[in-house]
Amino acid sequence: MTLSDKILEACIVPSGLSLSELTEVVNDSTDTVNSMAGLMSRQGRLYKTGVRKFFRYFTNEADAKAWELVAEDAYIEHKKRLGRLKRQRRAERDKAGAAFKPPAPKAQPKPKPPKKRAEIVCRREVKEAPVQAKNIIWPEHVKVYVHPTPPGRFEFQPPAGWKGQITQDQMDMRLQNVSSA
Repeated sequence: MTLSDKILEACIVPSGLSLSELTEVVNDSTDTVNSMAGLMSRQGRLYKTGVRKFFRYFTNEADAKAWELVAEDAYIEHKKRLGRLKRQRRAERDKAGAAFKPPAPKAQPKPKPPKKRAEIVCRREVKEAPVQAKNIIWPEHVKVYVHPTPPGRFEFQPPAGWKGQITQDQMDMRLQNVSSA
């Protein structure tokens, strides 16, 4: 038996079925049943009537029209019933909670606002670096090799009017292009 056949057979009931009831009867997921019932109602094989979020599905058009007349009142009654049930459960929970109440958590002390940067800098103590010996005394049996350190990247100071190799190459290319044109 296909899912559509199961839905049609279940909705023969004169009071119709809501989506949750239909899901239980057909024993399938809510998304699948909702998709299938919507498709069948668009095809005219099933009648969907009622108030939004309180629809019912029927196979008989006369039953669907009868439900349409009382759907709004039934929805209001349904909401009232749910409200009463909710209040009743809350009262039971409060009554059970009154017997055992866990101790209230102690309030955390408020964190101090962060200090301003200027205050932090002003309060710091300036410590001098320890003085290092300028001359290292090596024992006689140790042989020391001193390798020259290459100059740093930005230590080069060009003399006045000096041109680098790249600049010289560009000047040569320009002179060749001018002379050949």
